[in-house]
This record gives sequence, C-alpha cells and structure tokens, in this order.
Amino acid sequence: MRKRTLKLVGASLLIASALGCEGDDAGAASGADGQVDGQTDGSAAADGTDGADGVDGGYKDPTLPDWPTDQPGADDPEARQWFRAGAWYKLDPDELDDQMVALFGKHRDDKPLARPQAIITPHAGSKACGDTVAKVWANISPPDLVIVLAPNHIKVGKTAAIWNGGPWLIPGLAVPTRRDIIDRFLELLPEDLEGDQEAFEHQNAHPSEMQLPYLTRKNPNVEVVFISFFDNEKEEYPEFPVERAERVGKVVAQIVTELQDAGEEVLVIGSTDLSHYEPTADVEAKDEVMMDAITRFDTVTLRQEVVDNNFTICGEIAMEVFITAMKELGYTGLDVSFRGNSAHMIQEGGKDSVVGYPGGIIWR
Repeated sequence: MRKRTLKLVGASLLIASALGCEGDDAGAASGADGQVDGQTDGSAAADGTDGADGVDGGYKDPTLPDWPTDQPGADDPEARQWFRAGAWYKLDPDELDDQMVALFGKHRDDKPLARPQAIITPHAGSKACGDTVAKVWANISPPDLVIVLAPNHIKVGKTAAIWNGGPWLIPGLAVPTRRDIIDRFLELLPEDLEGDQEAFEHQNAHPSEMQLPYLTRKNPNVEVVFISFFDNEKEEYPEFPVERAERVGKVVAQIVTELQDAGEEVLVIGSTDLSHYEPTADVEAKDEVMMDAITRFDTVTLRQEVVDNNFTICGEIAMEVFITAMKELGYTGLDVSFRGNSAHMIQEGGKDSVVGYPGGIIWR
C-alpha cells in the first residue's frame, strides 16, 4: 500500500475549521464536533466514535495506515485509501452496516425500491447530514455503475480531475473503477478534464469518499467513476467558466447515453453542500434560493446568485456540470428535492454556525 504524507496544520485551526469546506476558511466553527464539513481534528467524532484515530479518521499514523488484516485491496499500490472512516462514518464494517441500516430505516416507505437516473447528495459526516442523505438513498436501488461529480475542497491536483488509479477502499470493501469509461472521458475532453490521483488523495476530497458508505450498502458490487472540480471560489471562475462546465456536462450525458444504449444502467451522483457557517435563518433563506435554481435546472441564476451575493455553496461547478448533463438527457428538473442543515442533527455547534444540505432525485 502506497504511503502518503499529509500537511498537518495547528490543532486550533483544525478545530476552528471543522464546519467548513476549506482548511483556510475557519469561520465561526469553533464548538462544532468536527464532521459538518471540511477538516476534522480527530478529537470530535463524526458518528459518535471518540475520534482517537487522529486527523485522518481511521488512521493512527497518517503516513502508514493501520489496516485490518482482511481489508480488501489493502495490498493494491494503486488503491485510494479512506480518509474519513472512524470519524465521519464507522470504521468497523459491521458497525457501518448497522449505521446505514438505521439511517435508511428512518425514511424507508412501503413501495418497491426504484431505479433513479440521478441523485443529488451532500457530503458531510453522517452525524451532521446523514438524515438528509438517507432520505435520498432509502427508497432507491442503484445500478452497478455510478458516475460521481463532486467538489475538491482545496487546491490540490487538477482543477477538473478524473480518478485514474485503482479501487477506492472503505471498511470491508474495495470499490473498483472503470478504466474504459475513464479513458472515454479523457478522449472526449482532452482540454477540460485530466486524469489525476493527487486531487483525490487528501482528506478534503471527502465529497467523493462520502458517497461510498451509503452507495455500497445499497449495492456492494458497484463500480464508480469519480470526477472532481475545485470549489466555487470566485478566483476559480476565470479558469472554469460556464462554457467549460457545459462542455463537461454534455460529455457526461453522451457517455451515459452510450452506456445505456449498450444496455448498461448508470446512476449519476452530483454532490454539494449549500451555505456554510451562517446562522440558521440565513442558511435557510439562501439555501431556498439556491435549491430552487438547482431544482429548476437554472444554472444561470445559480451562478449569478453565488457570485453576486457571495453564497457559500461548495459544489456549484459540480452542480452546473450535473444540471447540464441532465438537461442533455432530456430532464427538466428534479422530481424530488428537499433541504436539511446541520442544526437539525447537531446541537453542539448551536444555531449560529450552520451548514445547509441538499437532496434530490431524478427518476428514470
């Protein structure tokens, strides 16, 4: 297993940034439990554990994982190691199963599981946004192939990156990727997308990782293609204009169509959190505006609101790509949409430093 080295920052910054997307934007996050979004200091557990495994959640030493002896994929030098297990979701596979079953059970209805074309999910720790995520996952049945579109919270790796390494590891499973689909993306987007591993091999790439505890408990045989985009910070917009997001989104739709024409079902996941580090009333008001634009597939309004009003959504570019892909596939909006926030599930941080979470489903 490949060793890696993390740049560790002072404990005070880690604690202060526990609510946030970026490690350099601490905000008003002190008092949080370290799993709403962003970095965690390892002292405040995401899911009720004691967080003793350190900054990476699950690792006693961030340069040398303490792997279970029976962990699938542990001997694969190209595997992507987990960063958030033990802090943001359970480290023990059996406990992780129990955790997911409990979350899904709260929202399971009496209808047969349905197959969606696409979903929107947040990506914080299970204690913070697990209820919102479970509302999406509880009544769906994902296919064997998934494409994830998610933000990369810090400027590490390529601006728009597709994972081109080996399987992704979570406790008890090694989730394979699809090299043929990765190569097809790179063939169709030689100027707009780059194969990269660095963009995903840090703890602030958790928007992609946090899809796996839920997804694999619904379908343990799934294969996943991961694509990430830098956050929506204004200085990134010149490098990622609307036109680039639309080009990537159109290729997502093209590849989905090619696969479905060949008889292969595909689920597209778009991941974002909404407003960050603000009082509950402000979060709910701003999130309503953003979620309305997302639900109606209105990328123009979404970007305008984000830029003009400095809304702190972290996955705005991922949402633009997602929405463009869905419009190309003939969809006109979300069939199901809802919102939650960290104040609904976490009391320690109070109501003054809250993160908003979206959920959405597009049925086939």
